[in-house]
Amino acid sequence: MIRPMTKADRGAVLDLIAETGFFRPDEVRVAEELIDIYLGHPDQRDYDIVVAEDDLSTNWFLSGVLKQAGAREDEFCAAL
Repeated sequence: MIRPMTKADRGAVLDLIAETGFFRPDEVRVAEELIDIYLGHPDQRDYDIVVAEDDLSTNWFLSGVLKQAGAREDEFCAAL
């Protein structure tokens, strides 16, 4: 099942991000910041985070647009 990320998912998703060893510490902090923006500001429209889960695992997908003042917009996505 694919569904929007909830606050209950936060810890497990952050643990998964950190435990992969794929992301540098600064990238883990950025992921945490984006997750907190998504969860803490439901009215924002820059980021969407969904989780996919089944009986065996939960995965996440983050997509959005990075808006930089006076610069172009960068689309991004990440998945585990």
